[in-house]
Amino acid sequence: DEYASEAVSRATLVFATLASSGQGIMANMPPPDALIVDEAAQALESEVLIAFARRPRRCLLVGDPAQLPATMASEVARRAG
Repeated sequence: DEYASEAVSRATLVFATLASSGQGIMANMPPPDALIVDEAAQALESEVLIAFARRPRRCLLVGDPAQLPATMASEVARRAG
């Protein structure tokens, strides 16, 4: 989408998931000054590499390596897998 691509290329701040940071719409955006990865302890290395391909000048990885895993509270969902 031309409008979205132009908006992203002019933005001073862009929020994106790690995977979506590699989409074509981001190609027109200049390399970011900073990349902040939230929940970095839970991120897959391959996903982080997608964001690094944008060539940020700085990077901050934020996350708790001792964070508890996702919890399944529904017995029906647990049985369904």
